[in-house]
Amino acid sequence: MTEKTYKKQRAIIIGIIAVMCVLIVLAIIGIIVQTGRSKPLEPKDITVTVGKYVGEKYIDLSSDELTFEKVEVFSDQPKGVVVAQDIAEGTQVSKGTVIRLNVSIGNSEVAIPSIVGKHKDEAIKQLEANGFTYIVHYIHNDEGKDKEFVVQSCSPEVGEKVAYKSQVTIVVWGDDRTEPTTTTDPTSETTTIPVTQPTTQPTTQPTTQPTTQPATTTTTTTMATTTQQAEPEVNE
Repeated sequence: MTEKTYKKQRAIIIGIIAVMCVLIVLAIIGIIVQTGRSKPLEPKDITVTVGKYVGEKYIDLSSDELTFEKVEVFSDQPKGVVVAQDIAEGTQVSKGTVIRLNVSIGNSEVAIPSIVGKHKDEAIKQLEANGFTYIVHYIHNDEGKDKEFVVQSCSPEVGEKVAYKSQVTIVVWGDDRTEPTTTTDPTSETTTIPVTQPTTQPTTQPTTQPTTQPATTTTTTTMATTTQQAEPEVNE
């Protein structure tokens, strides 16, 4: 093999190697470009479209892709209805995003529901459903069996608007034989009967009347004495 032929073959081999290197580099670049193009597609696969939740009942909402955070607020809307959301409808968010929902708990002033004439247990359920606390006050039942544990009156009165979570006193026709077994809230019911009636009446009446009358009698007597002494001095 002549030197000329050897150089020619070596040039061919080098050329083939160079072409292969170029092809390898192009292949690597193609893979990188393809990978770069596919990355922006990933967020689309895990994003979620925020729905319209305002006007819906919070208890009916559920999602496997979003998390709801409940914030209770006073509102003219019925209790339990969503009145606002912090992320607008149609917004694209990541899966698992927390959506804060303002949920109505009713007006700042709530009307006392119609509980007079209803059984105590039913009345209590209505009060609790409207956010009220309560105290049960039993009175002697002289209305017969049909009136046992029926609400005779309440304070504040039915229809009156009061602040949310206000306390309502309900007056119930009682029955000494069955009262202990039908008590729904033992703490509030048993404490109100001895505290309200026995303590107020004895303390107010005896202290006011005896102290004021003797004081006025003493004053008039003194005035009469000074008048009688003054008249003889003028005559002299």
